[in-house]
Amino acid sequence: MVCNTVVLGKAATRLWPTLQTSEMRSLQDTAAQLRCPSGATAAEAARMMNEIHGTLNRKCIEFMDITPGDRILETGPGNGAFVREIVEGRENVFRTGIDWSNDMVMHDSPADMS
Repeated sequence: MVCNTVVLGKAATRLWPTLQTSEMRSLQDTAAQLRCPSGATAAEAARMMNEIHGTLNRKCIEFMDITPGDRILETGPGNGAFVREIVEGRENVFRTGIDWSNDMVMHDSPADMS
């Protein structure tokens, strides 16, 4: 099962006023930040994306019907905000996340959660 959580247009429009800094002067700059959060505004971009995508991400996790022994590859996990919901309370579930943004990978949830 694949759940696509990219709502770039909606997210960029909503985030633009919040993230306007000297680094991001246009909607295109904000869209680039949402594709690969980095620098001073990375944490705020991740927080807002988690808020915007939260309901959809939780539904996808619910539909996955995760069982013991499952190995999950999460693409674009950002700061790992939903790791706990994927692995908590489940035995022998292994999650790996890959993301374009080094800043997001550095802020992913601790490895001891899997």
